[in-house]
Amino acid sequence: MHDQPNPILSVPLDLTRYSEKTRRALYDRIEFEHFKPDPQTVVQAIARGDFAEHRTAEEAGLRVEYLLGRWLVSWRVTDPIERPAERDLWELVTVTASPRGVLSMAEV
Repeated sequence: MHDQPNPILSVPLDLTRYSEKTRRALYDRIEFEHFKPDPQTVVQAIARGDFAEHRTAEEAGLRVEYLLGRWLVSWRVTDPIERPAERDLWELVTVTASPRGVLSMAEV
């Protein structure tokens, strides 16, 4: 996605418990991957007719929370459906890590 590797992405994280350091690291990783795409990636996505995020993490309301032993990440959707319920206004995912430290997100 990006031309330059980001050192934020290479640090392994302990997702088994809460710490502010882990919460901040998750926020930074998700911000980097989803809310700071390089311009070439945006152009390619638009050319394919795909969605390209144009908001900053702050504009999208990105939040990273630890609740009941899970890391939850949310942000406001760009184009909600017509007359949405509150739940349709937000993207909500859980974050897990493989034994090698590769993060994955799954929609809740």
